[in-house]
Amino acid sequence: MEHDLSIRIACEGIDMPTIQKLFVASTSWSMLCFLGSAVMTSCLCGERLAHAQNSVDSLDSISQLVVDSLISSRFTKDSSAAQLLDAAIKTFDVDAFNESTRYLALLKESVGSDVEKLANVGDAAGETVLARMNRILVDADAKSFVRSATKAAQQRRRRPERLSQALADLDSDDLSTRRQAVSLLLLARGDALGDLVKLLDPDSMASSRKRLLIQRLLEQLGSDATAPLIAMLSANDKTLWPSAMAAIQMIGDSSMAIHLFAPALADNMPAPVTQAAQKTLASLGQQVPSTLMAIQILANRLNILLENSGSTNSGTTDAPLRIVWDNVNRVTVRKQLTSEQSRALDATHVSRDLTSLGVSDPAVIRSMMISRLEHEMLGVEQIVPNPESVPIENLLRVCSGPDGVDVSLLAQVLLEAVDRRFLRAAIGVTRVLESQSLASSDPLPPSVRTALVRALETPNVEVRFFAAKALAKLSGPPPFAGSSRLIETLLWCASSRGIDRAVVAHPSSEVANSIASGLSRFGYRPQVVSTGRAAILAVRDSCDVRLIVLASRINRPESFETAQLIRTFTPQEILPTLIVVDPLDDETDLIRERLASVFDGMEKLSIVDRMDDFFYPRSSDAGVVSLPRFPVVMQTLSPQGDSLLDDRTTAAARRRERGKISLELLASLAGHGWDLSATLATARLLMTDPACATAAISLLSHSGKPAAQHALLTEALRPHISANHASACVRGFKENVRRYGILLESGEMLSLFKRYNNLSISENPVVLGKILDILEASGSVSTSRKGDGA
Repeated sequence: MEHDLSIRIACEGIDMPTIQKLFVASTSWSMLCFLGSAVMTSCLCGERLAHAQNSVDSLDSISQLVVDSLISSRFTKDSSAAQLLDAAIKTFDVDAFNESTRYLALLKESVGSDVEKLANVGDAAGETVLARMNRILVDADAKSFVRSATKAAQQRRRRPERLSQALADLDSDDLSTRRQAVSLLLLARGDALGDLVKLLDPDSMASSRKRLLIQRLLEQLGSDATAPLIAMLSANDKTLWPSAMAAIQMIGDSSMAIHLFAPALADNMPAPVTQAAQKTLASLGQQVPSTLMAIQILANRLNILLENSGSTNSGTTDAPLRIVWDNVNRVTVRKQLTSEQSRALDATHVSRDLTSLGVSDPAVIRSMMISRLEHEMLGVEQIVPNPESVPIENLLRVCSGPDGVDVSLLAQVLLEAVDRRFLRAAIGVTRVLESQSLASSDPLPPSVRTALVRALETPNVEVRFFAAKALAKLSGPPPFAGSSRLIETLLWCASSRGIDRAVVAHPSSEVANSIASGLSRFGYRPQVVSTGRAAILAVRDSCDVRLIVLASRINRPESFETAQLIRTFTPQEILPTLIVVDPLDDETDLIRERLASVFDGMEKLSIVDRMDDFFYPRSSDAGVVSLPRFPVVMQTLSPQGDSLLDDRTTAAARRRERGKISLELLASLAGHGWDLSATLATARLLMTDPACATAAISLLSHSGKPAAQHALLTEALRPHISANHASACVRGFKENVRRYGILLESGEMLSLFKRYNNLSISENPVVLGKILDILEASGSVSTSRKGDGA
């Protein structure tokens, strides 16, 4: 159908007389397929899918005739690709799905790894047929081959050299060459639009015949041209806009009028752009609105785009392709964008139009800033591995106005971003506030501190971390409203050891240890508890907890209340939770139904059993029958891939880095006189970690508690540690003594002197000697040591 249409268009392009309609002669095979399909038209889609699941196709007499006729042809892998594809399509059309799968397997073997042959299969079959095959066929290899053929054909149609040649062939004097060029450009759909539109520029050298053909092509593309044209209107180069607007006139899509308001009304637009926009609006039957009305329409559009589009940690693995404009190469390209990235791209386009119209409404300005920050933080132009990787210069450019950065406005933007769940925008604001306030000697405005404290209450860990980081550097001396929440947040982030913990709560220690053993196979570090209260405390105390496993019969409190309290009173975001039903219970099915009704509506929660095949493969004499069910359940609870080991490893590394920075910030606050007694236990644990030792020692050296001085002394004297680490502990001990004097008990100090005087030959007296020198130099100890000079 598309081929016949392209011939008609090409012929109209050279003003030939009315062309006789073209018919394709029906072969005996196509007639048989038609008859077989006609008999089966009464079948429902569900029946068709049921046929696909059967090991043997259940066919009527006519469909069986088609299959038998093809079998008699004795097709093999040595048959031509065209014959095998024809057989696969014919058997598929009569619902002989197993036979169609067999022919596809032969076709795959015949094509091999030749990409050109694979693309030929995709072009010959057509995207519609291949899409139906991919949807209905069950065999995984067949579906994979169908998808590969579709992708290969699409990629070949999008090759720049192929499209360039087709555009050049539109001027050919040979009718068949023009027909082939038009057919190829129609197959390329929106990918060819950028080059087609450029030829509509009045300054281009395109002939009148080529322009007429392009007009017919644009009319046929219709809605497929909408996304590329909007992408062109988002380009920085405004010289492209009149050509895009001319294409919009040819298409006649009135839904694109909203993107023409700013070009038609803005004062800073070039005259050709303004004239083209006004002309296009008139051709679409739209009046040029007033500036105030245009701002109102665009602001409503921006709010719609931002509505219910809060940030999520979704990846781009299965994201759809979208046509966007490449400002560097000045072409349209296809990119995989998540739904959040697509919305951010559209919202940024609307925000740019609002900026050019001179919007002054504070609420609209805040929404514009949020959309542009989301665009930068989401990484539409390039993948952003973490929020720290976005250059601060880009964020400052977004947040700067004519008079520079207004920190009071940014505080309002932060509050709105937190309330509306635009978490990446909130992170961007905190980074800008941190950099801006550090560059200024002015004190932190109270509104900024209030906004940062409000951000500490967000369920998202990264938002809380970046807000705490900015607040720790800018807040000034304590106390102030939220200072204790700041310490709690930094201390909680500092608890990370870069591992994935799983809390297992079960009243039976034997069952709990069995579940823990299964979880350890998947890289989790289990922590076993026996009550609901212990589970709540375990989740609250560590930011490394990634999974919660609760027994359905847990008590103090029961499982439902425990799950609710964990999600309400712990600083974690919503974590995957498994409610385990004992498979040996009587009436297990009734228990599962009751639990399903109790836990109905809870996110990231699943009710499971603890059968062996949940964590271990189920095997038989013939080998492995089924894989463990645990990864499948986790993929259901975390569809963005949180259960995948590589993503978990990356997330753990980021938690580890956040923990290190948090500990350094706590040490800095301790140096400025903050009372950080609550952090001593964490600092003692992290002092043995090489990555965090320096910050932990610094934190302990600024604590006026005897426990801090004792911890530094014990670590310095611990055997088998490196000389550098021992020296760092000694320096920390010296600083602590200098600040707070000797806090050790007299018995402990006497034992140090005795130990020094009775050292064995194998012990190194240097570290202990330095410690005693520090104690004696403080002026409150006068005890002689053997070996000292007279």
